[in-house]
Amino acid sequence: MTPSEEGSRWFLPLATLQAILLLALVVGTALFVAELRRLSNRAETLAHEVTLLQQRADAAERRLSDLEEQNAQLAAQVASRTSSTATPQPPPPVRAPDLTKLAGVPRQGRVLGDPTAPVLVVVWGDYQCPACAAFEQQLFPQLLERYVANGRVRWEFRDLAFIGRESLRAAEAASCAEEQGKFWEYHVGLYANFVGANRGGYSDARLKELASLLGLDVTAFETCLAGGRYTVRVQEAVQQALDAGVQATPSFSVNGSPPFTISRLDDLVARIEEASG
Repeated sequence: MTPSEEGSRWFLPLATLQAILLLALVVGTALFVAELRRLSNRAETLAHEVTLLQQRADAAERRLSDLEEQNAQLAAQVASRTSSTATPQPPPPVRAPDLTKLAGVPRQGRVLGDPTAPVLVVVWGDYQCPACAAFEQQLFPQLLERYVANGRVRWEFRDLAFIGRESLRAAEAASCAEEQGKFWEYHVGLYANFVGANRGGYSDARLKELASLLGLDVTAFETCLAGGRYTVRVQEAVQQALDAGVQATPSFSVNGSPPFTISRLDDLVARIEEASG
């Protein structure tokens, strides 16, 4: 082997170096283009997601507006039928509710019934909603006896307080009662003292009086209510209900079904029986 042959083993020809550099450039360019395409696709995906979120927000706002309009019409109808004079009448004295229907029924927070019951019914309501009050007073006792008291159904109440300020205050008051382990007692008491929409039935003074009649720690209750401890939670519950597709009160869901309304008790009974298998 000559010195020149031995030295050539340690150096690449210029043409080879150029080929390697060209290959590296091509590969690098391809990778760069691929990354640009990936980033572009990601940007398009994010833009699409933002559009969908905006559409959901717009739809929720429209549903809330529709609910408010429907309630205004319903409140006007109720007021025209129940007002005997042009001068608003003060609400009747606050009365203690009949709690015998709750006797012996397990309850934890906003859930009524055996926690192991196979069927969960969720109801969305407003304490100033006439249809909700009618359901609570006339139909729910039948469901309570037939399904909840015997461990077949768990029953959960969720707020959709949209009718007016008194709706919000009543929902906040129920949450304050929940702090003291008496949500359901207070819930029943609110509907027992239903007088219509925004007619003073759920003034702060009457809400505190109801707490006293139910044996709550009134000082703690008043601190909770006056401080607005649950104002945000009640407002968030409205948005959560709208996001879930609730369009009227009362609305129901059985074992996670889409929300639905009923025109008679048998509509809900059929759903419960179907879920029970």
